[in-house]
Amino acid sequence: NKDKASVECIVISSTTIDDYITEKKIEQIDFIKLDVEGAEYLALKGASKLLAECSPILHMELFQPWIKEFNYSANDIFDYLDTVGYDTYISYD
Repeated sequence: NKDKASVECIVISSTTIDDYITEKKIEQIDFIKLDVEGAEYLALKGASKLLAECSPILHMELFQPWIKEFNYSANDIFDYLDTVGYDTYISYD
């Protein structure tokens, strides 16, 4: 019936950035662009080893309503980045 919406469930595997670069034997990462719709804090936590060892440049857009869905704030992200040695620069558009 075309009037009823159907939902398809797809199971995928995921990993952290740290585990991915270890598995793929990637030695250096210089730049990371995060576009994860509010899950930036989680992605950064999963890259803690990379951030501490390589200090890649990070580019991400933070949108508070999406971040709020993950139960943290933009300030939590900035505080975390500070603990791993990053300076943050904010551009408001």
